[in-house]
Amino acid sequence: MRLAYLYEYDASNPAVQSSRPFSILRELKRRFEVVEYFPVSNVSRRLLGPKKLLHAVLGAEHHLEREWLSLKEYAWRANAFLAREKPDAIFSPSQIIPTYLSSSAKLIYCNDAPFGAIANYYPNFSNLSAEYVKQGYRQEYLSHRNADHIVYPSEWARDCAVQLHRADTRKCSVQSFGANLPYEPSWAQVNEAIDRRKGRQSVVLTMISSDWERKGGPFALAIVNKLNDRGIVARLRVVGDAPPNLERVEALGRINKWTDEGAVRFRNAMFASDFVIMPSIAEAYGMSLWEGAAHGLPMIGRATGGITSIIKNGESGLLFSMDAKPDQIARWVEECLSGSAYRQFCECAFEEYRSRGNWKTFVDRVFGGG
Repeated sequence: MRLAYLYEYDASNPAVQSSRPFSILRELKRRFEVVEYFPVSNVSRRLLGPKKLLHAVLGAEHHLEREWLSLKEYAWRANAFLAREKPDAIFSPSQIIPTYLSSSAKLIYCNDAPFGAIANYYPNFSNLSAEYVKQGYRQEYLSHRNADHIVYPSEWARDCAVQLHRADTRKCSVQSFGANLPYEPSWAQVNEAIDRRKGRQSVVLTMISSDWERKGGPFALAIVNKLNDRGIVARLRVVGDAPPNLERVEALGRINKWTDEGAVRFRNAMFASDFVIMPSIAEAYGMSLWEGAAHGLPMIGRATGGITSIIKNGESGLLFSMDAKPDQIARWVEECLSGSAYRQFCECAFEEYRSRGNWKTFVDRVFGGG
């Protein structure tokens, strides 16, 4: 199959969108003849810059990617590319470019969550201008109408699309996104790491964080403090952003997993951890939980957004409620470590990763195995 891959940003850069577009592209190229068009140029967005500034002066957030002129320019450029390449199918890891595409080829796109689910949910996607909200709902409706198949990674996102944007349930499917890793951990490696963790005198909770506050960093640290209050030596390991000089926090900073050195650092950090934790205040999905599961780490997460479709509570980890207290999670960690349950959680988390939390499975199920 000849597949066109379209994206408004640079899908060859692993730093874009937490590596999701890059990882999908890499897997697609293993199966199909892929013709690429990214980043798709857009002069209109630059010309509309003063409009964004005007809304800011008026006290509102206004983004430009859903402006009619911007969407039309994307379509004009992409349609010219499609006319030349004549693909059998089109894929985009975003809902933006598909809005006004015109092609006889089957159009598939994926998105972690629709516009209406994110608006006023993420702290940095709040206080939106009324005009932008109107544009967002209109654009999402048009992309749904134009596409042949829309893939969401969670029931929460799919249901929001149906309820908020009148999405056709026959077009929508739910398929887990995957761990963004440059290597494939083996069961032998995971099993060995689990054996090494047994009998250790300390506990490490690891959080992969691009946003300390939204990802629930203070809550994760509160859990660590409660564990120490209970006589368990614990610390929080943070891969990504964390405030400096926090007691009981091991801040590793951002690690580029896609370099040889970064891959080794990341793998060592994860295999030397005991749990992966994501107590996010808001989370469209939570792919980094799969990165923990890939290393045999039980997953701990707050029941919000797409996280609810990742963790199987009581099997692959703990899915705690929005009103749960740090001491409750600390008690669960202590109980999990006290008997044979810990290994079972580790094994289940890894099996969940192998069966659904990887990009090979995503491509198999979305494209029918090639």
